[in-house]
Amino acid sequence: MKTYLLPLKFLLTALLFASAINAQIILNSDRKPVVGDSFTTSDMDTTGVTEGASGSNITWDFSNVTATGQQLIAQYVDPSEAPGDSLFPDADVAVNYDGLSYSFYDTESSTVHSLGMAYEDFSIVYFNTEKISEYPFTFNSTFLDNFQAQYELGEGLIVHNIGITQYTGDAFGNIILPDGSNHAALRVKIFRQTADTIFVTGIPLSTTEVRTTTYEWYTNESKFPVFGISYLEINVNGNITTEKQVDYNTETPTDVNDEPKQIVSGFELLQNYPNPFNPSTKISWKSSVGSHQTLKIYNILGTEVATLVDEYKPAGNYEVNFDASNLSSGVYLYRLQSGGNIITKKMTLLK
Repeated sequence: MKTYLLPLKFLLTALLFASAINAQIILNSDRKPVVGDSFTTSDMDTTGVTEGASGSNITWDFSNVTATGQQLIAQYVDPSEAPGDSLFPDADVAVNYDGLSYSFYDTESSTVHSLGMAYEDFSIVYFNTEKISEYPFTFNSTFLDNFQAQYELGEGLIVHNIGITQYTGDAFGNIILPDGSNHAALRVKIFRQTADTIFVTGIPLSTTEVRTTTYEWYTNESKFPVFGISYLEINVNGNITTEKQVDYNTETPTDVNDEPKQIVSGFELLQNYPNPFNPSTKISWKSSVGSHQTLKIYNILGTEVATLVDEYKPAGNYEVNFDASNLSSGVYLYRLQSGGNIITKKMTLLK
């Protein structure tokens, strides 16, 4: 009798191993973004949320994670529809995540490269592009890439940007999403480190280093990652701050033609004065209609650092003072929003 048990044990082990192999998700080139793609990202409460274990046959339970109410829509458009498109002739798709900037991608080969990004009045163009996807990609797949850029901020300010990124398929198993659904999932771990140094007439003035470790979960049912946890460390001239972010993504049939435009009828956002500034500056705008308006300040990563206005404003001319005494030197963005209408401009804090 025992003669048959050992082969049977091996057979069952082999079948279980084969099932685990078959359950793994392979990211193929059909995952590449194309014009018309979109998805909604909901910010989630980070309390008690961790990325869990790596390895094989892991279960991640995020069914108790709750939303904060903040949402963003990522929309992939033809590069010609985005500001600064002439600087990215090799781009075949551009994406807007935050209402502040467009990122441009080259997806023609078995990889996807980020070519840079464009804001309303300045752009970052990589002369050594950043690889952000490689196909096929699955558990234990990995790649490492370096990227560089140099860009002008005006007023004699030049920024040197260098970075390194590494993608690793570090786990597979099952994920339970906040809606309670259960899916086979592949987890991709992304490490990214950048350093931006501001030079004035060739002299380094300020360096911002950013390290992010992101975990993204992919399923067979969705083209884009369905869940993400990111850890950020920002070091500005030795002053370190940390941040944690949790995102829950759902794909939507959003019409890309409905995206907010940077040029808004009925509103005019003026350049802050003085600029560059230290530590305060004035921001002015004009509104030909009454509406609920928000005026917010963001760092270059798109993280909100201040809210200056969040109320109904009748038609008129307005001016507010922004005191950045508690912030470090660097580039910041200020955004005026009324409904779906958004205008964004750049300003530079020099201490």
